[in-house]
Amino acid sequence: MDSKTRKILIAMDGSDHSLQTYNYYLKNIRHPEDEVLIAWNVDPHPASYGTVNLMTGDPDIINKVLNEHVIHIKHTVKNLENLLANDQLQGRVLQLHNARAGEGIIKAATDENVDMIIVGSRGLGTIRRTILGSVSDYVLHHAHIPVFICKFEHSSHK
Repeated sequence: MDSKTRKILIAMDGSDHSLQTYNYYLKNIRHPEDEVLIAWNVDPHPASYGTVNLMTGDPDIINKVLNEHVIHIKHTVKNLENLLANDQLQGRVLQLHNARAGEGIIKAATDENVDMIIVGSRGLGTIRRTILGSVSDYVLHHAHIPVFICKFEHSSHK
């Protein structure tokens, strides 16, 4: 790899905040030689579990839920790949499968030997951050490489 090439990991979760973070990278941080890895932590598709009771053991219901989940994953990955292609970025999408997104991001950054992690912050309040934890806080405190946290004004404050 060329010595000028930077490997950048951008954590995305499908939220407006993560898309703003991606766009911030494009406008303010991007170098033409960058290799961009979009890290997406695969979560269960919430719509799949809303009214369906998986505890029934009904194979048809379970298959329906699993198929919807697979379709959701493929759709999301394709959308993220399209972001890279549309912006003519060299890189790929990493599907993370970790119950804790922050841990998955740190592991991916280490495994891929990235130079910088870029993550968005939703600006959780103190109580919510204490109870739920914050992915950006976790990444900041556990990464051994530079971490760039993008924080944007809440849309309700505009």
